[in-house]
Amino acid sequence: MLLILLLGGSMTAAGTQSLTIISDTCFISEISRTPKSTNTLDGIIINELMSSNNSILDEYGDADDWIELYNNSDQPIFLENMYLTDDPENLQKWELSGNALLEPNNFKLIWADETPEQGSLHTNFRLNSGGEFLALTQELNGVLYILDSLSFPPISRNTTYGRVTDGAVTFVNFGNPSPAASNNGQPQVLDALVDFSVPGGHYDAEVSLSMSVSDPTALIYYSLDGSPPTEQNILYQGPISIDQTQQVNARAIKSGFISNQISSEFFLINESAEIGIINVQSDPANFWDDEKGIYVSGINGTLVYCNNFSRNWNQDWERPCQLTFWEPDGTPAFSVNAGMKIGGACSKNLKMKSFNFFLRNGAYGDEKIDYQIFPQQEEINEYRRIKIRNSGSDWVEMAFRDGMNHTLLQNTVDLDLMAYRPVRVYLNGEYWGMYGLREMFNKHYIESHHNVDSDSVDILGDPYGPRSQVRDGDSERYDEMTDFLNNNSLSVSDNYQTIQDFIDLNQYLNYHIAQIYLANYDWPGNNVRVWRDRDDGKFRWMLFDTDASSGWRTWSANVANPNHNTLAHMLNTQPVNMSVPGFTEWPNGAESTFLFRKLMDNIDFRNEFTQRTCTFRELIFAPERVHPMVDEVEELLLPEMNRHISKWLGNNQFGSGTPSGGSVAEWQSYISNYKSFFANRNFFILSILHNTLNLDGRFNLTFGYDESTNGDVFIHQNEMAIPFDYQGEYFKNIPIKVKAIPHENYFFSHWLETGETNPQIEFIASAAATLTPIFTTENPVNTQEIASGWDLIIYPNPAKDILRVSYLGNNINSANVVVLNVLGQQTLKIPLTESRPERQHINLPIESFTSGIYWVVIKDDYGRPISKVKRVLIQ
Repeated sequence: MLLILLLGGSMTAAGTQSLTIISDTCFISEISRTPKSTNTLDGIIINELMSSNNSILDEYGDADDWIELYNNSDQPIFLENMYLTDDPENLQKWELSGNALLEPNNFKLIWADETPEQGSLHTNFRLNSGGEFLALTQELNGVLYILDSLSFPPISRNTTYGRVTDGAVTFVNFGNPSPAASNNGQPQVLDALVDFSVPGGHYDAEVSLSMSVSDPTALIYYSLDGSPPTEQNILYQGPISIDQTQQVNARAIKSGFISNQISSEFFLINESAEIGIINVQSDPANFWDDEKGIYVSGINGTLVYCNNFSRNWNQDWERPCQLTFWEPDGTPAFSVNAGMKIGGACSKNLKMKSFNFFLRNGAYGDEKIDYQIFPQQEEINEYRRIKIRNSGSDWVEMAFRDGMNHTLLQNTVDLDLMAYRPVRVYLNGEYWGMYGLREMFNKHYIESHHNVDSDSVDILGDPYGPRSQVRDGDSERYDEMTDFLNNNSLSVSDNYQTIQDFIDLNQYLNYHIAQIYLANYDWPGNNVRVWRDRDDGKFRWMLFDTDASSGWRTWSANVANPNHNTLAHMLNTQPVNMSVPGFTEWPNGAESTFLFRKLMDNIDFRNEFTQRTCTFRELIFAPERVHPMVDEVEELLLPEMNRHISKWLGNNQFGSGTPSGGSVAEWQSYISNYKSFFANRNFFILSILHNTLNLDGRFNLTFGYDESTNGDVFIHQNEMAIPFDYQGEYFKNIPIKVKAIPHENYFFSHWLETGETNPQIEFIASAAATLTPIFTTENPVNTQEIASGWDLIIYPNPAKDILRVSYLGNNINSANVVVLNVLGQQTLKIPLTESRPERQHINLPIESFTSGIYWVVIKDDYGRPISKVKRVLIQ
């Protein structure tokens, strides 16, 4: 509540005129609508408002909140010196246009959309669907009069709050919004929700369902096809039997009233599942209507995406829906109201189409999905965007290739991936096939995965060429990087260091090694997305749409096969000459390969790329690791596939394509081909590197350490952890970065085979070699050699629960280990108080940290850094 006082006008210290505010009452929630001056516009009132709208569009095609003003006098009125506000502390928040004339008994519609740049009828604030204060004020001669005010309650979607008749004192909810038109005779909202005797979900047998409503004068009508019930549907007269999988919608109907409240439940009858279940409920017209249906060819289509005919499904249309998810054991997971669109590009032309779901700050009633959808992501349990994906172009083959590729890379190296889990999908209770439930790349993904403000990111799609688009933020920093590359050679060390101010080099390498190893042909002239934190962040690459990779053979036997030279594809040239571009825009035009070619001019980058690819071969994509993971998913999906394939065979009204070759046997042959890709790629990738980069031969490198070794070993710039007794094949005469990290209470002594006493080395060999780290309980370091500064080592990296910090300092007086997030905010501070010359070890508890990039540094008591800053990924 705000006490409104009568204040005399005066000059402020700044020389501006203060205002007297006049109202009949001391409570802002009940301010009198009677003005205090005959000169005020006492005929202008707030007549109706809508605070949750997705049905009435403004001149820009946006469904925004709105406020209706009414001239309740018998004189025309100019709307001069008048304001609308939703803030009792700022009664002049938005000024109406002084040139607007409102005739007697006429209406003026104001869009409360927070976009005043769209015109004089668009405010600088929105309305809160949960209810808030609203006032109309007028300034006359330094006095501010409150002409009308109210505190409106929560209002359900597509209903309004207005005077029961134009100008009346009593407010009601209307079921038929009447923007810029009379309220007289409009039907009110019936606030009566139908109760079901049995909740939706999994049932082993037939269900008897009863319905009831609190208003005894209301009748119940129900539908079984997902449509909003009307009097044309089935009148409820007693319990109904649900003996098959069914969507049941019910609504109470009463003469003279409108009910927008629909009870909706999905019953899954005698259909067991090994995977999650999703039902998408929406008015059938939103799917199938020729004029507005998003799933059909229709009559209002557009011509894009690999199609010679206009199709509705190519439109960027969003429709409301209810999205409900159950775990395989029948446990309800979540049910939300959301917006849905047809997802994908060329894959929209397939019979079974992808869906993208949007929770737009409560625009559909829910702000987010509050549930841990993906078991492999324990730290993420909020989602504002998700999709159910048909597997894109791979729908005709494996139907889970991209999801499998992301699963193989999950929790291995620093990459932006979209988590995957298979689900069975129903539309309005009708079986619709096996999909992949996926994350979506957008600013909300970045916020949840990297703890970056979602409103402070640049996201660019296909930034390399003519299809470039800015999805969020702008491209200024990327353009600055491109200008630098156009004018500088990265073979120069200083220039190579400069480019690392623009891109996260380790993440860039991980991304490109993965794409090249997977032999993705539909890339890099397509399917590229990069992002950065606008607060001095570096560009990172997002991995998605690897459908035309890893043995996918629909286009050609020579595309995406195990011996495909995807490195030359990425270099956009013949192997003998990297400087001459060879192809046009797609799949790998010169613009799309430009950055990679420039980086490959630098010997350090090329060496790291070469040797790190070898480790990907050994630790991530080795067939011994891949095959069991693929078998596990195949076993999970096998019970689904016959029904899934049968659903879409010969069903051509929604598009084209034969699902998974047309049979379970064909589907399994595609899976077998996928597994063979990794078995054979394991051999071919080394010859591809050798021939394309003109390298020397290879050697076997063995690391001699096991469970009894009192430390750990990491290799490459991204510090990949090496398993015990690891042996890998690498290229001769190319350095490999190796680091040894002692366990707590131990110290690194030397490398057994070389005698090197530095725990971080660049190892080069031309024949089979072994590296064995030696750790001791005694500090082998001569403290006299440490003249100043600190040596800080952190591990493991990435880390999950505990971050180990090893430090060696000179004459500790008082210092602290400080952990900072990417915004520079201190998230942890541990004091260092011991004064010892030998290396010390502490453990930092990080299990409560959100995943993302952090920085570790030692600072003195004045907050000044006294060690080099170290970067760590916390998962």
